[in-house]
Amino acid sequence: MGKGFPVEIEKGELYRLYVIERKSLSEIAEHFGCSTSCINRRVNEYKFRRHRKSTDVPVEVLEDMSKTMTVKEISDKLDIPVFAIYSKLNRAGIEYKRARKRNRKSKNEQNGRIKEMRDNGKSLKEISFVTGLSVSTVFRRLQEMSDTPEVDEVTDDQ
Repeated sequence: MGKGFPVEIEKGELYRLYVIERKSLSEIAEHFGCSTSCINRRVNEYKFRRHRKSTDVPVEVLEDMSKTMTVKEISDKLDIPVFAIYSKLNRAGIEYKRARKRNRKSKNEQNGRIKEMRDNGKSLKEISFVTGLSVSTVFRRLQEMSDTPEVDEVTDDQ
């Protein structure tokens, strides 16, 4: 299989287009008038590596954003993985807002709700849906509260 006509590709220009301007292989191939596989071979030959987008964001910008936003909000806004933002902030020694914990009910509150719903004739599946607990957890909690349901009661339709 022949290699075709050699294409003149200047290393510095390829570096500028691929690494600095972050052009796609197809955009660069169109620029040089060759195939994307040709560009890909040259990029690999020269061992060019792009840095992830997260390294493109200055620490000062992340520091400013972290004063008013959680890391998750920053991640969504900049389209950068959460872990990349955490690591960059940690490396720079910058304090950041932690995501708020979910307002979960205590086990006693959940158990009271489960018992109330069961006493009102709700099925295990209905209780599970409303409480956000699995059917097996609802069943176990009912057993723990000595309101032991019969094994026959636990079916797929409940």
